[in-house]
Amino acid sequence: MCHAEQVEELILTGDYLLHSDLRYRYLLWKGVNSLLKIKKKSTEILNLLLAVILTVGSLTFFKTRCGADMHCHTANTVITIIGAVLVLLTVLGFVCKGKAKTVLAFLTAAVAVVELLIPGVILSLCMMPSMSCRATMKPWTMLLSVGIAFVSVVSGIMSIRKDR
Repeated sequence: MCHAEQVEELILTGDYLLHSDLRYRYLLWKGVNSLLKIKKKSTEILNLLLAVILTVGSLTFFKTRCGADMHCHTANTVITIIGAVLVLLTVLGFVCKGKAKTVLAFLTAAVAVVELLIPGVILSLCMMPSMSCRATMKPWTMLLSVGIAFVSVVSGIMSIRKDR
């Protein structure tokens, strides 16, 4: 029986009053392990947060105010759809393990780079810099997409190192 199992048995049987030092060590060990699990998932949590902000933000606070017949409206719709795809990829990253997790991390980074190029490069925006598509949508999309790509690459590298 290993040390953790011995301590767990002592705690479960109620005989831990005599072994308070072992109980303390066990609780400390459990706490450190739970913190490490949070640290392992921190890149996925950050990625999910950024992807949700991108998707919800493209529908609310940095949505274009132009008409439905304008190019920037199409760009906003595409940004929302690809943002939803990024949310889906990030959620899949929570459940996958091993090489699949690594592939998903780099796929998420690639999709984020495509998202970065949508406003102004792939799809045109309004010409006036004061329009909402250039003033709010483009900077926020670029900032969040770069963040998602960076965090995804870091997550992929961590996943590769963990697999070794």
